[in-house]
Amino acid sequence: MIKGSRIAHKNKIRNTIILQQDQSDCGVACLLSLINYYGGESSLEKLRELSGTSRQGTTLLGLFQAANQTGFTAQGNEADIEALIKHKEPLILHVLMEDRLQHYVVCYGYKDGKFTIGDPAKGMTSLSKEELEQIWKSKACLTLTPNENFIEAKTTKANKKQWFINLLKEDKRLISFSLLLGIGIAVLGMAMAVFSQKLIDDILPSKDVTKLITGIALVAFLLLVRVLFTALRDYFLIRQTKDFNNRIIDSFYTALLHLPKPFFDTRKIGELVARLNDTQRVQRVIRSVVGNVVINALVTIVSLGFLFYYSWQTGVIASISLPFYFLLIYSFNNAIIRAQKEVMQGYAYSESNYITSMQGIATIKNHNRQSIFKKVNQLIYGSYQDKVFDLGKLNVRLSVFSGIFSVLFLMGILIYTSLQVYSGSMQLGELMAVLGIAGSLLPSVASLA
Repeated sequence: MIKGSRIAHKNKIRNTIILQQDQSDCGVACLLSLINYYGGESSLEKLRELSGTSRQGTTLLGLFQAANQTGFTAQGNEADIEALIKHKEPLILHVLMEDRLQHYVVCYGYKDGKFTIGDPAKGMTSLSKEELEQIWKSKACLTLTPNENFIEAKTTKANKKQWFINLLKEDKRLISFSLLLGIGIAVLGMAMAVFSQKLIDDILPSKDVTKLITGIALVAFLLLVRVLFTALRDYFLIRQTKDFNNRIIDSFYTALLHLPKPFFDTRKIGELVARLNDTQRVQRVIRSVVGNVVINALVTIVSLGFLFYYSWQTGVIASISLPFYFLLIYSFNNAIIRAQKEVMQGYAYSESNYITSMQGIATIKNHNRQSIFKKVNQLIYGSYQDKVFDLGKLNVRLSVFSGIFSVLFLMGILIYTSLQVYSGSMQLGELMAVLGIAGSLLPSVASLA
């Protein structure tokens, strides 16, 4: 039991540690790690502003002020190793790396002769008394205890959700029309599966040409209506995209202009430009929710309904199997979201580096520092590409696991329905319809996860 709680505690630490994006970010990364550890939510950008972080880094006084403004009761202290062992709560230590580089780390406690350390440059590590003594020369530390002003992540998320809803209020009618059209698109998507069943089991065996022509004309009409609905939905979404982007850029830029001058002293132009471009990502999320999530949910419900109609047994098989498929894909969500955030941060930092370099090109050339900036760019852009590669590897793993599950699911449906055809419980056309519907279910469930 004790061992299990220790493992859970270490996992909590590992999952809440924030790595620094820049050499100057170690202090605010430690503070953000503790905010996450206690169940709160913030960002490096906000903490940089509150702490007065410059390109040289953050002072302990700056961290003290930022901690007090984010819901902690903070206190600067001088202590020794024995005091750290007795202190049971996480705290920030000021250390000296390689006897010359000032740095901050989080000390989470002392167990089994080792201090658990959260290093924003490396992640979670363990240090002995001697190893910590060697780098903790200043004996300076910052203790933090959440107080009544500490805001938990769920409250912050609720506020963000309300902000998001307020942004969309003006688009209520356009989004409502898009959702209604999505319902029509989902229902009409079943037309081909139903027609194929009727064609094989009824129309072709009857050799009735009139019935064949009527059936083809009807299904063609329904598919054309589906095309029309899709075009109308896309038009409404394009209009909503234009109006939304104008509003959010206006809101962001107005807020940016009213920020105090010190904010811009600690930011690179490229970083601000990258944040402006992030509005396109927000819009893609809205488009995905309105255009895809709702339709996929409806397709899943309608498809399951048709499976139960053709064969309640296959409906039961699908109802039992699909939740496992959903959970399989959903289990990758947190890792993919983290990787996507890192890609976005890497992109912002890379773009910032390009713009800053071009703005200072005269100085670079006058001092003949092209080779240095070339190496810096290789490191920054290489780090960005590494993050893109890591995200790609996650997607490959997900596609392999989901692909294996899809094959097993479809083969199970095929075997069972084939046996039903052999026993006379199901007709051949119904088998084709069931296979078509089962095949369309998997992509819809994957998109929902």
